[in-house]
Amino acid sequence: MQEQNNEKNTQGAERRPGPLDGLLIADFSRVLAGPYCTMLLGDLSATVIKVEGPAGDDTRTWMPPDRDGVATYYLAINRNKRSVVLDFNDPSDLRLAHELAARADVFIENFKPGGLKRFGLDYDAVQQRNAGIIYASISGFGTAQGASLPGYDLIVQAMSGLMSLTGSPDGPAYRSGISVFDVIAGLHAAIGILAALNHRNHTGEGQVAWGTPIPACFLTSRCRQRIETLLSLPGIMGSSANSARFSTFLSCRMIPGLRTPGIAPAIARLCARCWLNGCAPEQQMSGFAD
Repeated sequence: MQEQNNEKNTQGAERRPGPLDGLLIADFSRVLAGPYCTMLLGDLSATVIKVEGPAGDDTRTWMPPDRDGVATYYLAINRNKRSVVLDFNDPSDLRLAHELAARADVFIENFKPGGLKRFGLDYDAVQQRNAGIIYASISGFGTAQGASLPGYDLIVQAMSGLMSLTGSPDGPAYRSGISVFDVIAGLHAAIGILAALNHRNHTGEGQVAWGTPIPACFLTSRCRQRIETLLSLPGIMGSSANSARFSTFLSCRMIPGLRTPGIAPAIARLCARCWLNGCAPEQQMSGFAD
């Protein structure tokens, strides 16, 4: 597989340096959480070198849809990057991986915890060759008791309680329409990297940044507790006068998973001919009803 350049084509336009211009990102991640993080850094003008195994990133074949035989999923998440194939079992390729890590400002990976140690690409080994490295590691459940668990988004959606908030409370649990925790984990990792880069600018020190979907998982669980509490309170749809005013609105068929408890009205309802979405602060309810 030849080197692939997914950087934007800016023919005819003068290139302006972005906020992360000049930074080199060694992207050893794959699938979504890590690549989403480096996509954001690439969008901010960092130079991202994506390292892929001989078979390529898994998402290359996640199609349809595709463009020229490559999944658009892969192309979207890996925009603004250059990719290179390195086989860590090949000594010459492994030396190139070490060289890239030694030159990089940021190293990011989402292997299973400890998976890169045997290749000399764990934090301690990389930090010895590159003292100022920002090393970002994304895993499903951290490096302690949950280290051996597979970090699939669907597992985190289930354990967080998010699936119980999607769809009808009397029906089966539903997966969110996107891999929401993978995306949030990548976003949190990008924020951590930017904070670490700012710290390095002030102190000259690099550091390791651990990222998992768990913080977002706890947030979802907390929201679920709040929703369950709100649902147990009387008058959740507002005052009795407001409830009467919206009697016609509330008589439409409701899918419970599409409402926002604690805010009235903030609901999607199936009416006689179409879906109706409604949301308004309580002080504007009269105008909304009219």
